[in-house]
Amino acid sequence: MKDITYYNKRCAELIGKYVKDTPLQAAHYVVHIGNETRICYVSIPTNNFANSFDWQIPVWQKICDLFDEAVINAEWSSVSDEKRSGFRNKYAYEISYGTPETAFTILCQAIDFIDANGKEKEK
Repeated sequence: MKDITYYNKRCAELIGKYVKDTPLQAAHYVVHIGNETRICYVSIPTNNFANSFDWQIPVWQKICDLFDEAVINAEWSSVSDEKRSGFRNKYAYEISYGTPETAFTILCQAIDFIDANGKEKEK
């Protein structure tokens, strides 16, 4: 698994807007969660997504949308439904019985799956 900074950046890319400030300030993503606007800094290790279901759920919803879109468009015909639904089942279990940290691992695996199966990175 890649480092946490990479996955925080990918999560923010999926639901946010990239903002790069002056060289003295860190590059960051503006993410909208519900009615709130939050900042995810990407040049320093942050644990926004890893430690909070509140941050993760909008990303997970986007991932599910990408899964559904790929199935409808038959883009992932070579990948079994069992594989895709496995991510959903594991993540749902972690929401019910786990911790945000263990759920984040599944979220990261789903991001890797999407990237490996040709879905363009959302920006």
